[in-house]
Amino acid sequence: MTLDHIVINDVNDGTFFARILLRMDNELGKKIIENRCAPERLDRPRPAAQAPIFVARKVYDAVDDQTEILEQVLSGRAEEETDEGEAT
Repeated sequence: MTLDHIVINDVNDGTFFARILLRMDNELGKKIIENRCAPERLDRPRPAAQAPIFVARKVYDAVDDQTEILEQVLSGRAEEETDEGEAT
């Protein structure tokens, strides 16, 4: 089974809801499996597979542009990882 794509289809009070579509190819044929994602809070992001992520227009229109905040978070994580690497 492989990750085909992800669709972020709703947002409610800052919580995003999505569907994950998985593709299964075997001797019986092809099958697409769709899973509804429940919100989950993580301290650190998990490794992600390489797959397209699509966002529904209503979600895109409902959320403020977070590009600047995301860049600050990623910059802070890079600095933390550098500091941890120097400490060991």
